[in-house]
Amino acid sequence: MSDQRRPTPVPDWTQLHLWDIALVRDVAWGALTVAVLALAYYLRVVFIPLLIAFLLAYVCRPIVTSLQQRCRVPPALSTALLLVVFGAAGTALSAWLGPKIVRQTADLAERVPEHARALGERYELELGNWKEDLER
Repeated sequence: MSDQRRPTPVPDWTQLHLWDIALVRDVAWGALTVAVLALAYYLRVVFIPLLIAFLLAYVCRPIVTSLQQRCRVPPALSTALLLVVFGAAGTALSAWLGPKIVRQTADLAERVPEHARALGERYELELGNWKEDLER
């Protein structure tokens, strides 16, 4: 036995497919990834509602199945019942948090000139008279 290693054979470039070249393959995968991400970015208006729908279906499916098996409720009725419960919960949450959010937003809007003045003093910036501009 000898310790001599066999030299690796040099590939015949005429017999290779374009996909067999590592650089070409890596560039193609990178371009495909960028294209898919760009497409997803431009179609985000469509994908976000679909994502929410799939998430709701994933969360609600065990509840609908349980209602169907234990209470003998048809799937359409249990789905409608679940949507009514989610709608009522969303409405109650909005009624509870809505006034607080409006009040805090109005309070923040009143304090913007104070915050701007404090930032201007801290970073030594000349911001002008914001209060007069905001009151117009």
